[in-house]
Amino acid sequence: MSKPAEPSRRGESKTRATPIPSRASAPARREWSDSIVLGSFLLPILMLFGAFLFSNAILYGSDTIPMGYMARQLYRTMWTRFQEFPLWNPYILGGLPFVDALHGDIFYPTTIIKFLLPLHRGIGLVLVFHVFLAGVFMFLCLRGEGLSKIAAWFGGLAYMAGPYLNSLILAGHDGKIYVTTLFPLAYFLLRRAERSGRLPAYAGFGACVGLMILTAHIQMAYFALWALGIQFLTHLYGLRREPARLARAAGLFVFAIALGLGIGAVQLYPSYVYTSQFGPRSGGLSYATATSWSLHPEEIVSLWFPEFVSYQHQAWDGYWGRNPFKLNCESPGAIPVLLALAFLFFAREPGRRYLGFLVAGALVYALGANTPLFRIFYALLPGVKLFRAPSIIAFLIHFAVVVLAARAVDRWIVRRAGESQEARRVLVLLAALAAFLLLVLALGDGFLGIWRPLDPALTQAKARAFAANVENLRVGALLGLGAIGLVAWLVWRSTPRASGRGKDRGAERASARAGVTGAPGALGVTGAVLVLGAATFLMDWRIDRDFIRAEPLERYIRSDKVIEFLRAQNDGGPFRVLSATERYPANYLPIFEIESPQGFHDNRIRTFDELIMKDQTVLGHPGIADLLNVRYFVSERPFAGYREAFRDGAMLVLENASALPRATLHRRAEVATDAQTLARMRAPGWDPRSGLLLDRDPGLALDPAADPSSDRVEMTRYTPNRISLRVTAGAPALLLVTNNYLPYWRATIDGAEAPVLRADYTFQAIPVPAGTHEVSLAFRSAPFEKSLVVSGIALLVAAAAIASGAWPRRKGNDADRAA
Repeated sequence: MSKPAEPSRRGESKTRATPIPSRASAPARREWSDSIVLGSFLLPILMLFGAFLFSNAILYGSDTIPMGYMARQLYRTMWTRFQEFPLWNPYILGGLPFVDALHGDIFYPTTIIKFLLPLHRGIGLVLVFHVFLAGVFMFLCLRGEGLSKIAAWFGGLAYMAGPYLNSLILAGHDGKIYVTTLFPLAYFLLRRAERSGRLPAYAGFGACVGLMILTAHIQMAYFALWALGIQFLTHLYGLRREPARLARAAGLFVFAIALGLGIGAVQLYPSYVYTSQFGPRSGGLSYATATSWSLHPEEIVSLWFPEFVSYQHQAWDGYWGRNPFKLNCESPGAIPVLLALAFLFFAREPGRRYLGFLVAGALVYALGANTPLFRIFYALLPGVKLFRAPSIIAFLIHFAVVVLAARAVDRWIVRRAGESQEARRVLVLLAALAAFLLLVLALGDGFLGIWRPLDPALTQAKARAFAANVENLRVGALLGLGAIGLVAWLVWRSTPRASGRGKDRGAERASARAGVTGAPGALGVTGAVLVLGAATFLMDWRIDRDFIRAEPLERYIRSDKVIEFLRAQNDGGPFRVLSATERYPANYLPIFEIESPQGFHDNRIRTFDELIMKDQTVLGHPGIADLLNVRYFVSERPFAGYREAFRDGAMLVLENASALPRATLHRRAEVATDAQTLARMRAPGWDPRSGLLLDRDPGLALDPAADPSSDRVEMTRYTPNRISLRVTAGAPALLLVTNNYLPYWRATIDGAEAPVLRADYTFQAIPVPAGTHEVSLAFRSAPFEKSLVVSGIALLVAAAAIASGAWPRRKGNDADRAA
């Protein structure tokens, strides 16, 4: 890997960057090879994930078990059993579009690993691989900014070991991990494009933007584009006196973003259309919902002092913050925060203003409702009303803090370019932080009395949680004091004027800037950074280990006699099973291809959500249970009116004999408004056989008195994407199929297109003429089909643009060989 040029000192916009003073005179032993640097990142990987890597366990995530595993299992099943790409998930919540509703990393490249390995191993190994790549990409990013290899190594280690990144594993938030990993690469590619001003470089950046969108975490990809766009604006500002270059750069950036959006269109556009029109978020979230899971003042302190607010999953249950619970930690790490604060406030180097703005801007946004400024974001910024959890933007804080910290290491320890006045200011800052930690140590339980004015609504339960967290808080404070001492010592000893003692300080500084640096103390530059890196990793590891759990798969996912019984009931067409026991939580039965009206998914279909999910159960609405094709209930106690069909110890399978089949014929129907339909269906004693409630006129004359004895509905094919039925109707009728309605469903009768109506608020109805007919229902998302073409074209354009950069060089090499 060749060493990149340092950015320009004036606006960082010149193609010819101002070089860092040469280190050519430094001893060769101090210059590590790239392979050694990158290989060294394997050691923290082994320390963090060894228990998982050398086992057959699953890397546990609270969302991985109910959602991630189920969605990927469906993905694999569709390919292996039906040789089809999944477009519809019929197993939860009455059915959901697979791509449009965002079922995870469907198009992301590393998804292939989950097809090649046992699923539970593939899911975890992809996450481990991304933690490793996070270090590699941050190293690459920092080298691109002109930092020394040892400082870039420190930054890579701090980024990959940071609690923010690794705590996402316990939550099972794969997409967040992917975007956090890719962001340093995107930043590196953007900066390289800015310096070169060439089309291939901008195309490479655009491809990375597309990759971030394909992670399927659209919210984080959107935040990443904010940060990258602001960086590019600073570049344009540096070109303000060069109109031609400014116009070219702006045009290339627009091309790159369009290319990225085009590559990601296959995931972005269908999900945008779906969520804005058919999901629960259509019309936008309320302000209260949009600001849920914000950061709070005590969690801001935890960015530097992670133990300050504990996390509910831990044994001491010491989380006393204002969110309902916390399964992650937003801290970039204690030592990186110390270095970043010192560098941000007291160093005078280019680039820190942008990074400081990134920290401040992301922090203000993450505070959500705790700052009035969020109302501006909510009112003015497109898309914000569709998002919740403002704290998700904290990955930008993690990135900026680590880059600032690595710059501090490069300036104060490697180049020893700091001044004694600078060092004294840093020491004052560190002393103030140490005083805070000493106060925490001295007061213990009493510290809450000082904090209470910041949170007047602090509950007794939270006060008890604080008391339970005190011991952990004291340990963290002691470790924090040690970190402050280490940073203070290294900064002071590495400042030439502070350690000169009779030497020619001007000559010493010139030597330091040339790369022939003396030792901070007796350690030497490499040793000092290695000690700092080791201390950073160990402090982060103390937090990380609480969020990394290798668990036997059988503890969370295993078949049993009840599941085997339900899977064997394959006569009479598809059916649904409702779980009234914690033994089979949301999305559990669907893992075994057992359909359920329940489920866990953020992007449910709005109509189904309004009909079913407001109650979280259909037990109180037997008519709705019948309509939903709920043939069985699983429970630990009997329900009146339902027959016991199977028993396994205390677990009962209860049969609902009155459940309607998935597809039925009806001749009673009326058009009703949504409000009328909901009120009618929720009324006590409502019978789904009394007639259908339609969203529009069926265009078919129905005779309620017609003899139904000759009616027959036979399901000849049932896959997630397609349903085929042979329908015999003695008179014109409506064929009701109790899968969720979306306008993307296409129906044909004997090959001719037929309308699909919305019936009983959220289901499908097809007008069928008298006689025997072949009826087919297929899910075809027009946004998906159109965007698939766009993404294919964008990929070809990106490949051609990137390859064009190698063509002149190859041509020149051929000429040289010919000569």
